[in-house]
Amino acid sequence: MRRIILFDIDGTLVRGGPAKYAFVDAMRETFGTPGDFERVSFAGKTDPQIARELLVGEGISHQAIDEGLQDLFSRYLAYLEARLPEDPVAVLPGVRDLLDALAH
Repeated sequence: MRRIILFDIDGTLVRGGPAKYAFVDAMRETFGTPGDFERVSFAGKTDPQIARELLVGEGISHQAIDEGLQDLFSRYLAYLEARLPEDPVAVLPGVRDLLDALAH
């Protein structure tokens, strides 16, 4: 029997890196606004949930959000790829050992 274990990555497994601002820049480029990202908690949410919450708060329709999500995430991944070498994430202590133990 296989088990699935889910983690909230940021702050649980890793810290730092360019993810939040890469996301904000991709939101601005795709939808014309990043939304009020200083007031919306990213904790425990998926990226699509965060995007939807930010954009609905700006009055953008669910249809427009749905139509832009693929472009948003293409841009987000491109920003991450470009920025990670200069602003890498740090793996938190014990994470590698935990993942090794879970793999067996």
